[in-house]
Amino acid sequence: MTGLWCIGAVALSAMGVSSLGVHLIYFANGVYLAWHYTGQAWGMMVSFSILEETPFAEEEKRWLRGSLFILIAWHVAWVLNLVPGLGPIYDVVHTAFPFLTAGIGVSFAVGSIGFLKMSRRIGRRPAARILVPWLAIYCWYALMARYPFGIILVQLAHALQYLPFTAPVSS
Repeated sequence: MTGLWCIGAVALSAMGVSSLGVHLIYFANGVYLAWHYTGQAWGMMVSFSILEETPFAEEEKRWLRGSLFILIAWHVAWVLNLVPGLGPIYDVVHTAFPFLTAGIGVSFAVGSIGFLKMSRRIGRRPAARILVPWLAIYCWYALMARYPFGIILVQLAHALQYLPFTAPVSS
């Protein structure tokens, strides 16, 4: 069904009837990828914290998930900022985008508080394999913010990030 929606939206846009469907596809893509990328990072962080026998406390979870929710908002705004045909929505997002980009620093600080609380609770720095997925997404978004076509490299890095889970199963 989704494929038919995409084909129909692109066809209508190509015929000059309406570009709304294509814009909705951009928006849906942005929401999906933002949720997916941050969800994968969160899933890896939780999985590895359990494997390290240092699962997150509830307060740490709130700080860390909060940092990722801010990144979701940035990612969706990033997509909408690249689609000028959205009229007034584009104008609002384009104006707000620099502030949302500054929010990435806020996100990093929020997540750092979560990791600091975890460090204090467990008496040491969290294992690298817990930290790396969280840090990786900031690197990805920095690349995307500077070079929008960097999303292609981000998708490759995202796929490679699954290897720690699949490699032990296949060996």
